[in-house]
Parts: sequence; C-alpha cells; structure tokens
Amino acid sequence: MATTLHNRVEDYIGPRDTNTALEDWLTAMSEWLTASAREIFEAVPLSRLEMFTPAPAAVPTTGLTLAGKRIVEVTGNDRPCRKIPNGTVAQAKSSASIHYSDGEDPVFYVKGGSIYVVYDAQERAGVLHYIESPLVDYDQTAIAYFPTEFETIVVLGAAIRARIRQIADRRVKLRFYTETEEDLELAQGVMLEIQTMQAEMQALQASYQQELQILMQGTATP
Repeated sequence: MATTLHNRVEDYIGPRDTNTALEDWLTAMSEWLTASAREIFEAVPLSRLEMFTPAPAAVPTTGLTLAGKRIVEVTGNDRPCRKIPNGTVAQAKSSASIHYSDGEDPVFYVKGGSIYVVYDAQERAGVLHYIESPLVDYDQTAIAYFPTEFETIVVLGAAIRARIRQIADRRVKLRFYTETEEDLELAQGVMLEIQTMQAEMQALQASYQQELQILMQGTATP
C-alpha cells in the first residue's frame, strides 16, 4: 500500500501534539501540502509542466475564470490563438482596423481574471489548455497533474510548516507551566523539546533549500 503524503510529512517531524485535535491537524496538513505544492507550481517553468495538463476547458463567450490555472495554449475556431493587450480588443473586433481578427487568426485576452476568445468581430467560444494549480489532500499518495520527482520537496515544505505549528503548540504548553508554576521540571522539559524542534527545523529548511536549488537547476531553460 502506498504511503500517504501525510505520513511522509510525519516521517520527518513525528505526530501531532496530543492537545491538537486530529481533525484540526489533518485539515492543516492538507493546507500545508497545498501551499508547498503551489510554491513549486509557480517556480517550475511551464515547459516542464506541460505534460501534466488536465483535460482542456471550454471557454464560453462570457469568458472563463483563470483562477488556479496557468495557460499553456488557447485555441479558437480550431486554430491557435495569440494573446493581445486589453487595449487592442476593440481594434481586433473592428473590420476597419489592420488588427482585425478573423476566424483564420483568432486572438484571446485576459480581463478581470478571466480569459476571452475573439474573432469575427466578437467574443467566441474557444478551448483553454492549462496547468492546474495543485490542491492536495493529506490522504493522497500522489499529487494529481504534478511531477512525482517534485513531491519530496513538497513534503519538505509541508513538514517545515507543520514543525512551526508543533513549536507553537509546545510554547503554549510552556507558557501554561511557567505562568501557573505548576511544574518547573515539566517546563524545562518542554523548553528542551522546543530547542530540539528548532534545530530539526533548521535542518529541514536546509534540505528544502538544497532540493529547491537542484529542482531549479534541473528545470532551467538552456
């Protein structure tokens, strides 16, 4: 059975604090994994991700939101579209303009976070080929539409975020012990835990930076 991303993170940092509800921890784990994956998603050149495109999306005449999408290609009238500035849309629709776009030369523009295809004087239906921003659940064993060789760095990024949460939880416990003077020996023990976690987090951060450097070198455009 494949190991979940959640378990891979905990292989680095151990389990949650006993005072943290499991549901809260798992919800946060999904958020940490997603945040880490999206950092890599934005850093990796589009050419490296093109092979992981989901099914193309239809672009209606009313436009299609680009939230969470990186454009690979846009087509209209079964032809590739070229992107135009918003300021030339009116010219692309005017048959009197040298910038007029007909069915042989469709164009697209982006406005208000949505994409529109234009040819033959108006917005038309088109097709968007895109890369989808990752949305990761803690119980997944792999990230959909994402290079598997980048998953280690995603796990490391999530582990750093989770470690910060663990340290914060320990500090809450330390504050309780010191403010109530309930048990100074327990407070000292928690302080040692925090120091150990901080040192381990520095090691995780160093590994993350090393993996990120390797990633960027491997995806650099010649």
